[in-house]
Order: sequence, then C-alpha cells, then structure tokens
Amino acid sequence: MNLPLPPHGGVAQLTKRAVSPARAAELKTKADKAPRIRVSAADLSTVRRFGDGALTPLEGPMTQEVFNRVLDEEHIVVNGRPYAWGIPLSLPVTEEEKAALKTGEQALLVDEGGGLIGTLDVEDVFPWDKDNYNTKVYGTERTDHPGARIALDDPRQWLVGGKIHVFPWELDRSHIVEKYVFSPEETREKLRAHGWEAAIAFQTRNPLHRAHEYAMVYAVELLTAEGIHAGVVLNPLVGETKGDDVPASIRMQSYENLKVKRLLGQDDSDPEVWKKVPYELNDVFDLFALDIKMFYGGPREAIMHAIYRQNYGFSHIIIGRKHADAPYDDGTNIWGDFDAQEKFSALRGELLIQPINVGFAAYFEELGRVGLIEKYAPKGWKPVTVAGRILREQLRSGEVPDDRIIQRDTSQILIKAFRESQEAVSTAGVDSGGPQAVANLTWHHHSVTRDMREELNGHRGATLWFTGLSGSGKSTLANELAAALHEHGVRTYVLDGDNIRQGLNKGLGFSPEDRKENIRRIGEVAKLFTDAGVLNMTAFISPYREDRESAKALQPGTDQFLEIYVKADLAVCEERDPKGLYKKARSGEIKSFTGVSPDAPYEEPENADLVVDTGKMGLKECVLAVVELLRERGIVSGEKLTGVAASSTAKEKAHV
Repeated sequence: MNLPLPPHGGVAQLTKRAVSPARAAELKTKADKAPRIRVSAADLSTVRRFGDGALTPLEGPMTQEVFNRVLDEEHIVVNGRPYAWGIPLSLPVTEEEKAALKTGEQALLVDEGGGLIGTLDVEDVFPWDKDNYNTKVYGTERTDHPGARIALDDPRQWLVGGKIHVFPWELDRSHIVEKYVFSPEETREKLRAHGWEAAIAFQTRNPLHRAHEYAMVYAVELLTAEGIHAGVVLNPLVGETKGDDVPASIRMQSYENLKVKRLLGQDDSDPEVWKKVPYELNDVFDLFALDIKMFYGGPREAIMHAIYRQNYGFSHIIIGRKHADAPYDDGTNIWGDFDAQEKFSALRGELLIQPINVGFAAYFEELGRVGLIEKYAPKGWKPVTVAGRILREQLRSGEVPDDRIIQRDTSQILIKAFRESQEAVSTAGVDSGGPQAVANLTWHHHSVTRDMREELNGHRGATLWFTGLSGSGKSTLANELAAALHEHGVRTYVLDGDNIRQGLNKGLGFSPEDRKENIRRIGEVAKLFTDAGVLNMTAFISPYREDRESAKALQPGTDQFLEIYVKADLAVCEERDPKGLYKKARSGEIKSFTGVSPDAPYEEPENADLVVDTGKMGLKECVLAVVELLRERGIVSGEKLTGVAASSTAKEKAHV
C-alpha cells in the first residue's frame, strides 16, 4: 500500500481553505463592515480543520441540502459519487446574527474574544432542527446523554453554510498539547519519512490503560505478521470533550512518556512477531494529536474519525469496542459494544481507510500479559478488569491502581497531574473538600449566554487592563472613561486596586507572592465581568509582566483583554503623590513600594494595546485615545461612541 493514502472524497489534493497572510489582510479590509458570526471555542477547531484540509473535500460548513443528506443518507456527493460522512457540519448562529446575514454576501468569523479568524461566503441560512439532528446522529429519541446536550444546551437556533476562508493561526510548540498537533500536510510528510507501508491510527480521548495499549500492539502485530512494514500512531483527540473527561494537557503528559521511554506494549507484545523483523515495536510507534471536538456519536462518529485520519494520510484506523461511546445518564448503553465496527461493513459511500477491529482485552494471569478476551476466556482463564470510572477515581484520589491494569509510569504521571491541579485550587483559597474535589468540579454552561447578554447590552464585554506606577493616573482615567461611556448606554465597571484590597484581597500584602496572587484573583474576576458582557476596567499597578500575561491568558481572543499602559515618569508620579505614598516610601515608612524600593520594580509592558503618557497628555486626550481603541477593535459601536468626547467632563487642558 502506498502511503500516504489519498484524501477523502475522490480528490487528488487536500482541500485547504486557509489563506495567506496577504489574502487575509485583503479579506479583513473588504469585509470590515460585514456582519459578524461568533464561533464558539468548541467550533473553532472545526473552522481550523476546514483551513488545513482535515475536512476534505468540504470547502466550508454545509448548506441545508448537504446537511440533511448526511443526516438521512450518511454520505456526501462529489462529482456524482457518494462518499461516506457520518455527522453533518454547519456553523450555528444566533437570531441576531441570522438577521444580518444575506446569501451571496460575506460574513466575518470571530472567536469568542472577538478576534478575526476568517470569512464566510454565505450560501445558506436555515433552521437547526435539533430534535431531528439528535435522533438521526445518535439513533435515539432520548436526550439524557452527553451527545444530545451538545446541541440542546446551545442557545443558537440557526445554521449557516457556505465557502470558508480561514485566516492563519499559530501554535505554541512549547505547550504539551500543541507541540504534537500537526496539519494533514505535515502528518503526511512525517508518514513518508517513516517509510512505512501502512500507518495505523489509534483514536482515544482517555488516558491509556494496558488494554488500550494492547489495541495498538494487536493492530501493528497483525499487519507485521502479514509481512507489512507497518507503524502505529497514538492519535488522541484533544479538542473539546465533556467535563468529566481527563483534560488533554494531563493525558498528553502520559502519552509523551509512553513514547519517549519506549514503553508501548511493555510486557504485552508477542516476541514471536518481532524476532522476525529487524526492528522493535517502539521503533514503529509515534505520537500525533488531533485538535477537533468530540460529538459522543458512537458509530456515526467512528466514520468521522476514519475520515479525519484518511485526510491525514493514514491507511488504517483501530475501531475498538464502544468507539466514541457515552451512555445514557442512567448508565445504560445507547449502542451495542461493537456497533461501530459493524457500521464499517455497511457504509453508504466510499471510504478508503481500512478499519482494524479490536475486541475486549484484559490481563490474564495464566498468560502473564494482556490478551483478547475472545481468545483466552473460552479456555476458562479469568481476566483482570476494572471499570473505567473506578480507575479514574483511583487516580484522582492518589491511589496507585493495579499494575496489571495500567502501567506504573502512566499512573504516577496521572496521579501527580491530578494532585497538582488540586493543589492549585487549594492555593487559590478554595475548600478542596477532599482528594476528589477537583475531579468533581464541572464548569456549568448556563441558559443565558455571553452572546445573549452582549446582545441585550448592545456592545461586547471586554477587560481594559490599566497598568502603571502609583500616581500615573490609572484610576482617574478609568473612572473618567467609565462615566463618559455610561452616559451613552455602555455597561461599565471599574475594579480599583485599593477597593479590591479592602474586600476580596483583604489580607494580601505586597510581597512578590502576594502581588502575584492579587493579580491572579482580579484576573479571574475581570474574566467573569467580561463573560457578563460588561466593559470592565482594572486599575492596578500590576508591576510584573508575567502576572499581566497570566491575566490575559484567562481571556483568549485578540480583543477581549486590552492592556493599556498609563505611562508617567517616576518624577511626575512623585510630584503628584495624591496619597502621600511616595513620601512615606522615601522615608522608609512603606517597604517594598513599586518603582522606589529595589525589591519592587515596575516592568513596563512590551506590547501594550495602547500607551497613554499622562505626563504629556491631558485627561480628555487620554479618554479619546481609549475610545478610539474601542472603536477600532469593534468592542463598542461607533454609534454609541458618538458624542462621548463632547460629553466628557474633562477639561481640555486638565492633566491627570
């Protein structure tokens, strides 16, 4: 077999909808006044998979005709031929967004923070029949399961389809997850470099126990025994999953350890297979991650998992028991254990990638390793098993599971990661409630969403993070701006440093550690205000770049967190000294005073969104500079901002 496999849909090349930086700039200018569609964090990965070709041959979200064909017939049509497709993909939109869209025109796509991520040539806008969607995708009218809730908990009732143009994005290669995320093109090149005749993908969203590992061992040994130079790739899904799944960042630590230490199949491989070839099992093992969300769609999602992997160049995919499965809330199964495997024998369109079916596996004392239950249980041998739920509880509680279930290296990494997560919560002042408390915390998505709150407010929520020396004018500027915006119907709130330290942060001092915690807490509060659709302004010295960057990282998105450096020379601040603090610091009455004490430096921003020099600019001029920034970033409409300057209570020549 020639690797990599051709893309799905009978096309010769990947359908990549990403545009060049130059084209992106052109599209941004052209679509500057176009209506905006906000893409959820879960769907952002889908948009980027349109961009890099993982969803070949699609050119964008599906129109109603294609969407319904997939629901009813489980295939798409390309050049008159059917190709398998399990779950339809269109972009959800709000009622307000839908009203602004027109077929034949463009829309701007933005992420949850308002950052521009692409454009869409609108071809169709249609109602989202969620009952029909759930019934067809999941094969049941019951809705008490995670898959159904994905659609039902989404307040958006409309879908849009059309050709997409995706703006360039960057990955953080220092991050444990993103360092292993590769595009289909990059993956294909890596498979070529391996020189394998067959490449097997293993899909998972869970930490690996030995039975999981054995699925990979079994698959690659099956082909190797047939004389095929095959490799196997652990290809975990790292997009959005449900709240009780183990986070990708924790899982990836264990996956990486498996690869780096060459532990795959330790004590569970068949030596008879490997002594016949000039390489070892771990020589043909690799790790790539796939960033796309889970649907918990069982057999239909198994088709999608296969399509993704074919587009990434794989020749085979492992289909195990309960593939992409999530039961009803009462614990009963939606599908049979091997329904996903059976789905591949009744596909309703072409799919080139080949499934390798793997059954139940477990450790057998008599065998001394893991093996297939279907092979060894008939001999009267008893498997050593444990429910996945119990295994997760053991790991989260710090209990080392049976080594016959999960490799000790893997369990220790997971226990350490869970413990560190728990300690982080405890350090933040949260009552841990016992060793399993962190594992039992789930972020609840409410019926009233940020989009709905912003629609009611008539503007976006965002954090304006004013930073600068004491006396630079942070609070004065924030309050003047808030008053001017409030007069024109903008919901604002000022989070002032002195006020916060008298309540939420009461008890924190001015040591580097306490300063760090002070900023961490206010960063979390600001994030909540942004989610509430409020334009919040923080007036804190926040002297350390690292802490400001950490606060910004809580609110991903280009225009959701704006750092505004309120600049003033130290001499100017000392001359103002509105609270008499500099005088006390110089006399030694106040220790560790920012900008004065050697142990309390102020680190100027390196990439602030705006710099206002209050030593040279009047208050009104500073307010207008921030107003213009809000206009440029699309946070507040020009209509609301009209007249703000005129209504400002500042005097033209007044200094902060």
